Amino acid sequence: MWDLNEKYFGADRDKFQDEFVADIAFFNGLCSSCKSCMQNQKVECGGNFSAIVQQFRTPCEHLITNCAWNGRNFSCCDAFLPLETEFGLCYTINSVHTTPKYGLKLQSNRDMGPGTLDVFALEDVQIHLHSPNDVPYINTEHDLQETILWGLQKEIIFSTIEIFNDANIVEQGLFQRRCKFPFEFAEEDGLRLYSSYSYSTCVTSCVAEAQIAICNCTHHLMPPNLAPNQFEPLKICNVEGLQCLTENFEILTEIRRNCKCFISCEEPEYNIVYSSNE
Repeated sequence: MWDLNEKYFGADRDKFQDEFVADIAFFNGLCSSCKSCMQNQKVECGGNFSAIVQQFRTPCEHLITNCAWNGRNFSCCDAFLPLETEFGLCYTINSVHTTPKYGLKLQSNRDMGPGTLDVFALEDVQIHLHSPNDVPYINTEHDLQETILWGLQKEIIFSTIEIFNDANIVEQGLFQRRCKFPFEFAEEDGLRLYSSYSYSTCVTSCVAEAQIAICNCTHHLMPPNLAPNQFEPLKICNVEGLQCLTENFEILTEIRRNCKCFISCEEPEYNIVYSSNE
């Protein structure tokens, strides 16, 4: 990020600017520079956080290239589509949450046989393996997320156990089946950040509600609210709000662990069979 800070703010900038930009562009629940911002009333701490994110986060075309499915090349950014998450903008494939849905729909099953997806990363990337109805989020199982540094080669082989439900299960009460279908939303669900229900979308919404309750705002990377009659408009945290989230990080983490979210009735099970060390 040093070169981008040099480009946008000049060589004679306050080096504090670099730390602040990193906190904003890649906010992870903690803002180490926000307290200094407030105490010293630094001018660098103002401005549009969304604009900073757009300037310093890498767009798809500069992030991945040379994509292929079963040896057949395809345009990476026509298939990996933008998806708003609590990490900010991610690029995902086979998702119901993108526009259009799925992007390039890649299928692999017993009839078609295993599939092979090849992607070349142009920068360090973090990858998450998730179902079409799920989204990347902080609670993603450790085995299903990986940070891959530029220049390294990584091979991951996984198996999938799909869930098939009896046609009549949807008629059973929610507390009897103990799971929700993607179309099931209720008024009491509150904030809705995604159009399709899954455990991960529920937890993300739950955390956003907790941020509002504690700090009266959500951080700038959170997706917008799709339920306009509730929590509208969402207030985006300024520096004081981010400092509030930082000070309450442990409380918010505990709330995240205890969100009252049902599992999805259609959530497949992914198992990592092999993951290379390089």
